[in-house]
Formats: sequence, C-alpha cells, structure tokens
Amino acid sequence: MNKGYFQANISGSFLVLLLVFSLGIILGLVIIGTWDLSTGETVAIFIATITFASSFYHFYSLRRHHRLSVKPYLQINSTFDNTTKDGFYTFRVRLHNYGLGPAIVEKRTVELDGVETTDVHNEYEEWVKLSNSVTMANGEVQCSIDRYEISDAIDKGQSITLLSVNFPVKDIAFMQARETAKELSSKINIVIKYQSHYGESFTCLKGELA
Repeated sequence: MNKGYFQANISGSFLVLLLVFSLGIILGLVIIGTWDLSTGETVAIFIATITFASSFYHFYSLRRHHRLSVKPYLQINSTFDNTTKDGFYTFRVRLHNYGLGPAIVEKRTVELDGVETTDVHNEYEEWVKLSNSVTMANGEVQCSIDRYEISDAIDKGQSITLLSVNFPVKDIAFMQARETAKELSSKINIVIKYQSHYGESFTCLKGELA
C-alpha cells in the first residue's frame, strides 16, 4: 500500500473516531441525565469539536500538499545518436529530475562491467577502458563523465550527463552501432538513493537503452 495513502487513511479514521466518540459521550450523558448543559451549549460544544477536527485535517492536508509540491523524481536514461558530433556516434547516460523539488543524494553506486568505481579518476579510467573494449575503436573514443557528490542537490528540471562517449563512424552502419551502444548500456549499473526536502527516501535505477 502507498505510504501516503496509508497515512491519509489513518488520519481520516482518527477524525471519524474522534467525532463518533465525542457525539457518543454527549448522547450518553444526555440519556442518563447527568448532562447539565443546555441544548444550545451542547450544540456549541459539538460544533467546536467538529471545528477542531476539521482544522486538524486541514493542517494535515496542507502539510501533505507541501510534501507533494517538493517531491523529486529522478530517472536515469540512455540515449544514442549520430548527430551530436560529426563523424561520430554518441552514447550517453543522463540523470534527470522530473519531480517538483530538489533531490538530495544519499548514496550512489556506479558499476562498469562489474567493477564498482571508487572516485572520479577511477570512474573515468574504467569508463574509457569499457568504451574502448565494447566499441573496438582502438583508442579513438572520446569519453567524459560528470560526477556528483553525496549530499549534492539535483534541482527540479536539472539534467546531468553521467557518462558520455563518442566513437568514430568509419564504416559502421547505424543499426550495428546502435547494437554496440545497447551492449555498452547493458554493462553499466547505476543506483542512486536520494531524499526529498522532507527526508522521504527514494531509489533510482538506470534503465536500458531501448
């Protein structure tokens, strides 16, 4: 069950129980004759109870709305084309925040061909090694990476090119190069754990090149 839906059900049930309990006490006291207040005063108390419950629910709904209004949503997508740089095919892995608020990075794991990277230099070396191996470009690949650190905030609408490689067209047909890009994509595993402004935790996994 969705956490937000569960919390909404709990709050709604609490308010209903509060109203039923309050009404039950008032009716019970009236029936047994120990209720000394007039009808007008009784109605005023009941209205005050309803007002309190309504205000509480309004506060909860407003707070939940604020949470949703800053909720981040990260996606990692792979793209391939032959138009980015003349004479080269280009494969990229991009991170984009499609949510409504910033995503605060808690943890990231990057594995290239089964090797977990440790820092920016190691990641770049492994990326160059993997790109040359898969594309068989004999050292002619042009690689780049864009690192982000723990506790960095990825703003709403922001994109980061995590990994990028240009490899020469030469006599490679487009569809053949695309299959090469798909093989390269399959050897990349990225997991990002992140939080919203309110501390809610989420996980983002890299998707495959379609």
